[in-house]
Amino acid sequence: MGRGSLPVPLFHLVTDTRQVMLETEDQLQAVAASLGPDLRVKSTVELPSQACVPSGALLLPCDEASQGSTLPAATHLPAIVNFKLRMASLGLITRLRDRYSCAISEIFYDVVSSLLDRGIQEA
Repeated sequence: MGRGSLPVPLFHLVTDTRQVMLETEDQLQAVAASLGPDLRVKSTVELPSQACVPSGALLLPCDEASQGSTLPAATHLPAIVNFKLRMASLGLITRLRDRYSCAISEIFYDVVSSLLDRGIQEA
């Protein structure tokens, strides 16, 4: 896009949750090794072809029925694990704004989810 062009409008759904797919036992071990006793990531986890999990992120429960926040067993791979970030990740958005002068509207997932739920209940 040229510098004189009109800005490209983008919509970015913002969340403070990072999901990663654990496909192999090596990936599972890498994530497990990065966790502290409080289930926070001690050092950034980088898995191939996925967004990294930054230090400080908190491992969330595998599902609502689980008692504690644990990683899946190797026998349950592949599996998606969720991490709560300290704040919503906006690095890509900042780069797009700076580099391409994109106009980006940010809406938090919780807000959109709440509005959609309300619309479904009223219908």
